[in-house]
Amino acid sequence: MTGGRKTVYDRFGEALLYVAQANYFFMMKLGHDLPEGVDMMTLPSMKGKDNIVSVVTESFSFASEKITSVPFDSFEEMIEMPFGDFSTLSVLLILLEHSGEHKGQLIDLCPHQRYCTSME
Repeated sequence: MTGGRKTVYDRFGEALLYVAQANYFFMMKLGHDLPEGVDMMTLPSMKGKDNIVSVVTESFSFASEKITSVPFDSFEEMIEMPFGDFSTLSVLLILLEHSGEHKGQLIDLCPHQRYCTSME
């Protein structure tokens, strides 16, 4: 933060950590346990580019691994979410779309990539 105002780097890191947290949330709703060492409560307070990149990368790796293990015959099973009940397939699609929405947010935060090379 600079003078009490969040910089683009603060907002960029927060958005990435939010996506990582959401990835884990969706996977938990699909019945998967969090990987050892992942604490949903501390994710938003992570600092440092390397830490943030690591957390986000791990969340996508975890989600990717778990998504491929979801059996096709479970796609119509209903899952209770905070914002309504959805089929397993819908939750998977929401996860995909959610990531895409925040990709757009990151692009908007960083119109010129060279300005977003440091989140320290």
